[in-house]
Amino acid sequence: MRFDAESVKKLEQWQIYSMLEGIVKSSREQPQLNWEYALSSGQITSKLWILEALKEIGVTSLGKVMVLGGWIGLLGHILLSERSLSIEKLRSFDIDPLCEEIADSINLSFVAREWKFKASCADCTNLTILKLSSLHFEEMEVWLN
Repeated sequence: MRFDAESVKKLEQWQIYSMLEGIVKSSREQPQLNWEYALSSGQITSKLWILEALKEIGVTSLGKVMVLGGWIGLLGHILLSERSLSIEKLRSFDIDPLCEEIADSINLSFVAREWKFKASCADCTNLTILKLSSLHFEEMEVWLN
């Protein structure tokens, strides 16, 4: 599906508005979170660094992404908002139960688009990842190690 430039601009504005609305709503509902730190320049810079590093090595498609320790979902929003990066779905996991609702609220524009983003509360040290089809791995030993 292709969109004209005006539609893309409106979608990007809605994504930004939706993110800001989610931050304002969540900061009111969850004042106990350290919002000053969560939105600090260091936090934002580290997320942007990841995006820039992906661009520098030529990554244009990530398929399905799992962010472990995704906190309030800023990395998810930054990655999903980048037009030069194709992501099928992004799942964000964090051990803090406050983060699921906050991250989904901040990423509402992506949650609303067929669950492109979804946060969950989980202890990442206890996640088990199953890759059921190994025939598509050219270097299976690398995956297993």
